Amino acid sequence: MTREEALRKAKALLALAEGNGATEGEATNAAIAASRLISRYEMSEEELKEGDDWEEVIVPFGRDRSLWQEIVGSGLSKRFGCAAYVTHDSVVFCGRGAGPFACADAFGFLKREMHRIARSKKGVLGVTAGFMLGMSVTVSNRLLDSIEGEPYEEEMKTEEDARADMAILVSHHSAQEELLAKTPNLRPKPQKEMDREIKQTVKDGWDVRQGMHAGMEVPLGVEKPLAN
Repeated sequence: MTREEALRKAKALLALAEGNGATEGEATNAAIAASRLISRYEMSEEELKEGDDWEEVIVPFGRDRSLWQEIVGSGLSKRFGCAAYVTHDSVVFCGRGAGPFACADAFGFLKREMHRIARSKKGVLGVTAGFMLGMSVTVSNRLLDSIEGEPYEEEMKTEEDARADMAILVSHHSAQEELLAKTPNLRPKPQKEMDREIKQTVKDGWDVRQGMHAGMEVPLGVEKPLAN
């Protein structure tokens, strides 16, 4: 683990220890793990307080703005412990620290990789909206499974990793609450509306299934997520 990675993990663990989303036992364990990292890497109080400003990073959708990009953006915001919302032409990642910037970088990377893989399949079935939608569902599930459930491709987590992953989810929910407090007129898209859009987009379930299968070929770009 590099010093930068250790610093980000220590911040995530401190956020869990000091936040309202953890049980007393989880908060205690997080505080102990954070103190070990702080001692091992000789972190100063100034370092631990750096990068805590609220950030908003706007990423244009480009010419092909569609539901699949919204799904990928939502998955990334949860993996990196920040919030996200969409406008008519972009996705906005927001939160405290480096999370929003990490989301923006990962979004660009995943978009390029998904287009690359889709083009490689074009000769077989063509690139349809359903195919891209299927890919996005698989990619989003892989992002979330790495911190919420059984990972597709990661080794078994250590106890420290599990606590850091819990901190990521706490950070995500905190960022969502802060976003809504800052922008009271903003309302997340209801799940029913998302489901309706998916049904309207998908004309043939076959291309969606092909896209979901192809989504397993997309490299995620990072091995382990780290909250701020």
